[in-house]
Parts: sequence; structure tokens; C-alpha cells
Amino acid sequence: MGRVDELRAIGVVVPAHEDPVGLHRCLEALEGAGRPLHVVVVDDASASPEQAAALEALEAGARIEVLRNEQNLGFAGTSNRGLRRAVERGCDAILLLNQDALVARSTLERLVTALEQRPAAAAVGPRTLSMGTSSDGRRTLLFDGSWRRWLPLQQRIPGIGRPEPEEPGAACRTDYLWGHAVLLRTEALRRVGLFDAGFPFYYEDIDLCRRLTEAGWELWAERGELALHDQEDGSRAASSELWRWKHKLRGADLFHRLHYGGLRAPLLNLLNALHESRHLVRHARLRALGHLALGYVHQALRAPLVSSPQRLEEHP
Repeated sequence: MGRVDELRAIGVVVPAHEDPVGLHRCLEALEGAGRPLHVVVVDDASASPEQAAALEALEAGARIEVLRNEQNLGFAGTSNRGLRRAVERGCDAILLLNQDALVARSTLERLVTALEQRPAAAAVGPRTLSMGTSSDGRRTLLFDGSWRRWLPLQQRIPGIGRPEPEEPGAACRTDYLWGHAVLLRTEALRRVGLFDAGFPFYYEDIDLCRRLTEAGWELWAERGELALHDQEDGSRAASSELWRWKHKLRGADLFHRLHYGGLRAPLLNLLNALHESRHLVRHARLRALGHLALGYVHQALRAPLVSSPQRLEEHP
């Protein structure tokens, strides 16, 4: 099997915002026997009394470290703060986990083993199904590895949106892993940095994956391991919201400029928007289509975003 990298200390980072029920459910799923975990919850400037009470209860239990952002930093900035703290606590690998996702303790242990057995792997991610079930009791596949298409931000995800497969596929290398549930190797983060906090809401995980693979690291989809996620793509949903499309198109512009240059970015932005439009028309998501059009115009009239990738040693 070759060399095995032993990962002695494991951390879990949960970015949180205004969902005490989801946060409790997420943390509860991680409980059980196994090696000690250093769990860090980073609250992104929540204002509700319910969230404040949930955080105070976690602190009173003294098993989970709670950090609070004084102002909203978004997913990238909030995740970076937690990742940095986990590294300061000596963690060799860190599970980044959305508060609306569930990963069982046994699944985490197997993800750690998978990372140990692949010294060239920067990260591993589990197959992900929807939290809810259909009328026949089956869940929907949300993620099973992601591969780049001819347009950089258009991904091929086998089986997405269909009922869960009866037999999971074998583990395989992949182009992208998503930030809702991913186990990251600390050494890889030391070399390429954390998330780029310039991304407003979308594509910060895709950008990190590109930087990792360009630096020679591997990404693996552990398709036999399972996570559940309560959130599908809100921008494409029937209840689409304009702010999501504004953030998504801003993030796409930054990604294209970073990886393909300022001259090619406008063309890639246009092709990406046209591809999204085609998908929305095919699925009769007219509300989302209108939001995409407004967001595209809004983005075209705004100044470009500034990239700000953070090294582990930096303190914002």
C-alpha cells in the first residue's frame, strides 16, 4: 500500500450563522467513540437570541471552542478563522463542515484513514445525499465527486439530482471537493494558503481546489463514505433570491480573472452566464433566470473584486 502518514490530532471547524437547531444536529452527529477531536464553532455575527443561547450552552459544556465574529465575514473568512485556530491547536487534519450538514463520527474516522493512506492527497470528501427523502423513502444524490467541464465553473457530477445509487462507486481522484464537508490536510494548507476571502459567497472552495492541484496535491472523492446536506443550490431553486446570483456572478468573475487573466475573464463570464441560463430555461426556473440577468448586469457595472488569499500565519 506504500507509505502511510499518521494524522495524530484531528480538528472539526463548523462555520455557523442563525441556525441553532441545525448546529445542534450537526455537532450531535459527530459524537461517539474514537480519537479526541478539537471542535471549533465560528459564529458569523449572528444576532438572534436563540443562536446566542445555543453558543452559550456549547461554551458551558467546555468540550467545544466557540469563536464569535464581530462582523459578518462570510463563509471564506469565517472558515479561515476556524481553520487557523485548529492549526494553532496542533491539528494535522481538519474537517470543514457546514452547520446544515451531517457527518457521523464513524464516517469521519474512515475519512481520516483514507487521508492517511494517500500522502499525496490534500483533501478527501464524502458522497453527499439530501437530508430529506422522497415519497419512496430514497434520498437525492448531491455530490459524488466533481469534474471540470470545458467551461471552468461548470462541473460534471455523476448522478446529481437522482435517487441515491444502491451501490456507491469506488474512491477516485476528482477535480473539485465542496466546502460543505471536506477533510483538509494541514500541511497542504501551509503550502498553498487558506480560502481566498475575496470571494463573496460562491466558488471559494473551487478556487482552493485549483490552487491545491496546481501545487501538485491530489483530491479524492471517498464515494463509499456518506454525508447528508440540507441545502441544495439556492440560486437555481424555484425560490431563487437576487442576492445569491449577485454573489455567484461576482465570485465567477474573480475566479476567472485569477485563473485565466483579465482579458479572458469577460468572455468566460458571458459563456458561464449563458450556460446557466440554458439550465434554468430547461428546468422552467424563470424567477432564477430573471435574477441571473439582473445579477449579470449588476456585476458588469461594478468594479472587480480584489483577491485576498490568506496564509496560515497571517492574522486578519
